[in-house]
Amino acid sequence: MPTTREWKNWTGNQSCIADVYTPTSLTELQTAVTNAATGSRRIRPAGTGYSWTPLIPLPSGNSIIETSGLNRLLGIRSTGSGPTERHFVKVEAGMKMSELIAITHGNGLTLRSPTLFPWPSIAGAISTGSHGVGKSGGCFSDSITELQIVDATGAVRTVSEGDAEMPAAKVALGSLGMIYSIELEVSKEFNVYVDKRNIAVDRTLAEFDDLIASYEYVEMFWMPGADTFYFLLMDPSEAHADEWSFQRKAEEWLNTQVQSRAANVWVPWIAKNAPSLTPVLTKLAGGTVTEVEKEIIPASDAFHFQDAYSKNWDIAYSIPATHASQAWSEAIDLVAAYAAVGKYPINYALHGRFVGPGDGYIAPNYDRHSLYIEATTAIGTPGFQAFFDELESRWAAIPGARPHWGKHFSRYGDLPTMYPKMNDFKAVRQAWDPNRHFLNPWLENDVFALP
Repeated sequence: MPTTREWKNWTGNQSCIADVYTPTSLTELQTAVTNAATGSRRIRPAGTGYSWTPLIPLPSGNSIIETSGLNRLLGIRSTGSGPTERHFVKVEAGMKMSELIAITHGNGLTLRSPTLFPWPSIAGAISTGSHGVGKSGGCFSDSITELQIVDATGAVRTVSEGDAEMPAAKVALGSLGMIYSIELEVSKEFNVYVDKRNIAVDRTLAEFDDLIASYEYVEMFWMPGADTFYFLLMDPSEAHADEWSFQRKAEEWLNTQVQSRAANVWVPWIAKNAPSLTPVLTKLAGGTVTEVEKEIIPASDAFHFQDAYSKNWDIAYSIPATHASQAWSEAIDLVAAYAAVGKYPINYALHGRFVGPGDGYIAPNYDRHSLYIEATTAIGTPGFQAFFDELESRWAAIPGARPHWGKHFSRYGDLPTMYPKMNDFKAVRQAWDPNRHFLNPWLENDVFALP
């Protein structure tokens, strides 16, 4: 039976009163859906609540189905051998990314393009088109080979690799039904050579094409006011992984504690009480987190180096890789313009990762190599929303720009032109859920603009 209570997301900026179901099996999930989908009532799936957008909230009297109790491993399998060898892992929808990372790593495997942040649910990560890094791979959902989805009648629909509906199902914002299970293609664990370095901003902006072509995995950070980017430049390596000494492990642990303390306590306090100190703090923070070194480590560690993640406001866009220099220039110039008048709406880093093209109809990386670029700032930072609005207007004006579904964005009227396959997606959505049980007002009115 459901419990009527308040649901909130991670940052607390989205909430509603709903009948909340917490199924722990496929049968319970089917029952919850059929009970909730009566008359014109609506249902939304909820994972760990790490999206900033209004994906979940519903008017009172409707239902939310939380997936935290659906967190089991359903199977690991391999096919073929040699050049045709493939590996797959199947899990329930509510498993967290950190749990899946542990499973794959423990079985000599690694995920493809997983989220850097380890706590979103797997269904949440794929439904919003979330991503990792790698120009030969797409976003996380591009590794899906099978989905089991419970529709409004309680029936289980299976969508498999190659099915005509897969491009719509793999990134669907929870609008087709309740995902029960996901099968993903994974890779054998491999090592990566990691080159951590600082490169001048001007040089980077002028030589982006060469930089992207030179490495398989390109991840970059910019601290407001800095004259360099901090890069993680990575390639697969056949060499053995470096062994970390006890001293190195202790240093990494201490750095994590300091970073967590700074992000959770010092930055928010300064943002509210002494914003003029923000440039000093970001400079100090840059020196703490941007060690310059070269190492060989397992891919699982390289892709999941962030264990601490503070509550923040985040805006992110997917930009065609060919326009990466413009996207970064727009952001850096705007930060400088605000600083010139004593305003510091960004006190964490601007962050970018490059990924390959995908085929999800409403995936932000659909059909092109992409730079995912984001700006983050501490909760409580004055004036961040005005900055986000102006930054979004600049990014959205770049040809081919598309918002990240889970991060702040507001230019809903641009979505039909940003996503060229939006109508194809809406046709599948209509066929699967003609009574709109799995839509909330935001999806119905703003995202899909349904009559």
